[in-house]
Amino acid sequence: MNLLITGATIVTCDEERRILQDAAIAITGDRIAAIGETATLEREFPAHERMAGRGLAVLPGFVNAHTHTVLTALRGTVEDWDGEIIYRYMSPISYTMSDHERAVMAALGCLEAIRSGTTTLVDPFRHVPSYAGAMADTGLRLWLSESCADIDTRKIRFGEYGIDEAFGRQFLERTQELIESWHGARDGRVSCQVAAHAPDNCSPAMLAEIMDLAARHGLTRTCHLAQSPGEVAAVKAAHGLTPAGYLEREGFLGPDLTCAHWTFCTREDIAMLAQRGVHMAHNPAPSSRKGPHRVLIGPIRDAGVNIALGTDNMTEDMFQAMKMFCGLAAIGDPMPGRPHAAG
Repeated sequence: MNLLITGATIVTCDEERRILQDAAIAITGDRIAAIGETATLEREFPAHERMAGRGLAVLPGFVNAHTHTVLTALRGTVEDWDGEIIYRYMSPISYTMSDHERAVMAALGCLEAIRSGTTTLVDPFRHVPSYAGAMADTGLRLWLSESCADIDTRKIRFGEYGIDEAFGRQFLERTQELIESWHGARDGRVSCQVAAHAPDNCSPAMLAEIMDLAARHGLTRTCHLAQSPGEVAAVKAAHGLTPAGYLEREGFLGPDLTCAHWTFCTREDIAMLAQRGVHMAHNPAPSSRKGPHRVLIGPIRDAGVNIALGTDNMTEDMFQAMKMFCGLAAIGDPMPGRPHAAG
């Protein structure tokens, strides 16, 4: 493909953060060949197909650092639902869906992501090998993982937190299948991670298995962290620690780990996570549906944590995520002025 987009506003995201007006961008094959004034590039690339960009902005594709495209199925159902929605609704419904239904919803989520400017999704979930192909077919760059747990997430809503080794083994087997089938696939456009679902549904043995898998395959890891009061209470009851403290005790924290949410992390947790080099996938929109987001985003930023943004579930619109982040950062930042950028 040889394409010249002309007359557009180009958001370069270069070191100077330049925004170019009435500019053009030349694409030759699968590479950006040049960015500059429209008249100049029209002379330099006369044979390129033209696309008028007047009134449009061209910017680098967004990276959605944490999402679950299958849970697009939940839109309009549980946003305002009181109580524990993760184990009372989100987890059970994912098991009742067929492979075909998961693939359809994942593909729809990918299409919404593309429509709102996203080119990369980081998507940990369940039964991922059954629909990875549907996601890859959309052309997106993907980081996929199977969210491992050995405490049956279908039973937690009944107060059952017993370890089920057979249940956990299924996740590990699907993780291995996913890595063997998809890591590096589609000319390197699809990559895999190794994921723990959350501290409240992973035993020390499961966390050790996940770390071993990641080490053997040279993969990065991801995990939900302190996303609900229920998780915090369960980890406290089982281990006498915060979720972050439990992961630290098991040697799970490190610079190859990205944790999503951090909603109920304490200041002590934040200091520890920052010291270990853990990255944060901040999901401002879903945690704000019932009121102000409780995450301590100002202290997290001040601790030097690398913060990325995600949509989590029920939407793939990164513009919404950015809009929510700017508002929440302004509220949670004790210093006046506009919010600092998240790196």
